[in-house]
Amino acid sequence: MMRRLIPLAMLAVLGGCSSDDNGGSGPPTLSTPPPAISVPLNGAYDLVIDPAPSCGLADTPYVVPVNVSTFATGNGNELRATLPTGGDDLVLDMLYPEPGRLEGALSTRATVPLPAGGALHLRANGSGWVSLSADARAEVLDGPMVGDIAYYPDGVSGRLCVRDAHSWSLVAR
Repeated sequence: MMRRLIPLAMLAVLGGCSSDDNGGSGPPTLSTPPPAISVPLNGAYDLVIDPAPSCGLADTPYVVPVNVSTFATGNGNELRATLPTGGDDLVLDMLYPEPGRLEGALSTRATVPLPAGGALHLRANGSGWVSLSADARAEVLDGPMVGDIAYYPDGVSGRLCVRDAHSWSLVAR
């Protein structure tokens, strides 16, 4: 019987120690989530790929200049990014399942040369929330990404990392 009373007494004491945001005058109120950013991503961006720390890949994060456009489709809005040189080596196709949130594929059909040297190959899915940069352009920062990242420091021989803890960003240039 004594064993049951001790936990109940502890709960009573702990219950009196809680704090709230109302100055102690009632139950705490929940914060209102920030409104969705409806500014479209359009123009010149840097696609920043940051592999999971456990990958141990060199020269991270990887930055790829891209041209981004947002356009309306029959089911809502879609975002696409391409390399400035054109072609279809990079596939960045994402949907807005709800305003301000992106989901979709980040992949390459061939290795993509990096301006800082080396090359990158991706096969991943990502998501992220749209935010505003200092100059009020839309961007995505540190969105989660799941899949394969291969880095080729010399452009030929590479190292592959498959994880569910990568991140990606679209940073306005």
